[in-house]
Amino acid sequence: MIKAILISIIFVLNLQGLQAQEVETEATAQKKVSISGAYIMWGNRDSDHRTTLNNNVLGSLSGGVVEVNTGTFYSGNMGAHQSPMRVFMGGLTIDVNTKAKSKYLHQFRAGFTYNHQNVYGYASNGTSKLLNRTYIDTIVSSATGNILPIYRDSIYRTLTSATYTNRYATLDFSYIFRLHPEKMISFYTGIGIGLGLVFNATTKVEDYNYIEVVQNMYFPNIYAPQNQTNYNSSERIIRNSPGLGLDVFVPLGISVRLGKEADVWKNVSLFAELRPTMSIQHTKDTGSNTQSGAVRLFGVRAHF
Repeated sequence: MIKAILISIIFVLNLQGLQAQEVETEATAQKKVSISGAYIMWGNRDSDHRTTLNNNVLGSLSGGVVEVNTGTFYSGNMGAHQSPMRVFMGGLTIDVNTKAKSKYLHQFRAGFTYNHQNVYGYASNGTSKLLNRTYIDTIVSSATGNILPIYRDSIYRTLTSATYTNRYATLDFSYIFRLHPEKMISFYTGIGIGLGLVFNATTKVEDYNYIEVVQNMYFPNIYAPQNQTNYNSSERIIRNSPGLGLDVFVPLGISVRLGKEADVWKNVSLFAELRPTMSIQHTKDTGSNTQSGAVRLFGVRAHF
């Protein structure tokens, strides 16, 4: 009798242990987040650079040595542009299990983004000085009948330009909704944010001086440069201050698995992604600048 009771107790304890183990396994399987993969991406970033250009910005970038001057024949001016940037990204994907059933796989991506080059070009036209003028001929205007003289001018010109270059890196976070991730081809979208650092900022200042011989300087429709002489140039590099940046973007992508369920390549995917992006960057020298544009990326993802 006692032996039967002991056997019953052992059986109940083993049963409870198995039930506890099943509960623990189920809880582990239903944990809220799990690292599911790693990715790398590369591509380019095109942006529209918007800023207020003035002498203070240009002078600050160049350490106070570049100014806009009004010349004898034309006024100084400035322009701005941003060249396409090469972009490299890498990070991890984390699956997020939600309570509600959904046809979308919820994922969190965390990684690092490096923008190889971020360029703003500021140019300052210099001065023009008439050295001498030689009368060579006349023409008769077909519209008015006026007789117009033609001169050959020797003009001394100076030009100073400044090109500002920096590097930009961000910690990159995005929340992704992936449609039908189990299929060979899937689509995804989401929302993302990048916290950035502007660094290695420099300004290259270039000075040009030359004498240009032109014909009939005062009639642009028949203006004809002849040659340039006494040409010389010089450049210097100025270090600028670092800064901070903030990116907000919407990832839009398509992913293609390289293999089916029975294939080892099922755990590798290629994908292409387009990111409409809005960026705000601030440095001591340039102030706050807003950029909008698109990042075009190609990537490889490994599924864990």
